[in-house]
Amino acid sequence: MKRKRFLAVGIIALLLCNLLAACAKQEPSLEEWEKAEIKRIKSYVGSGMYYDAQGRSFQLIDEGLFEKPLVVHYWATRSPISVEGLDAFQEAYEKYGDEVQFLMINAFDGVSDTMEDAEELIREKGYTFPVYYDRAQNLGKLMRVEQFPYTLFIGKKYTLEHVRNTQLTAEEIGRLIEEIR
Repeated sequence: MKRKRFLAVGIIALLLCNLLAACAKQEPSLEEWEKAEIKRIKSYVGSGMYYDAQGRSFQLIDEGLFEKPLVVHYWATRSPISVEGLDAFQEAYEKYGDEVQFLMINAFDGVSDTMEDAEELIREKGYTFPVYYDRAQNLGKLMRVEQFPYTLFIGKKYTLEHVRNTQLTAEEIGRLIEEIR
């Protein structure tokens, strides 16, 4: 009997230790995550090929794009949270569009959503920001990002300053733009 009780107490103590260790493990702060994410994706950012609605291709490293700071926002119609966040980017585009280049890149997968789905949404909502397409799925293949939305804030000298993988408000977008101008 004492042996069973000792074994039960030992198991409970082990479970408590594991629980306490799991609770003590903290998620990295936004600053820590962002620093690690910038380091992880930095070399891939300019590599991908993107397209406008007419099929003309470009890369983020192409000359002329960096005359102004860049806001590169990846979104997908299959991601409700990234679709909800487009209103905030429209608001920021209307306020900062003369000072900052916006690249709103739709990362359709061709199965769950298509380029046509994105074009229809843009028309229905009346968005005026420039929309481009990740036809080659660069975000997932090159940068290994699978969560939408995903936003890059790139300074004038092609310096990746901020990365976010959550829905942003117009105020948050504005604050990050102010930091890269």
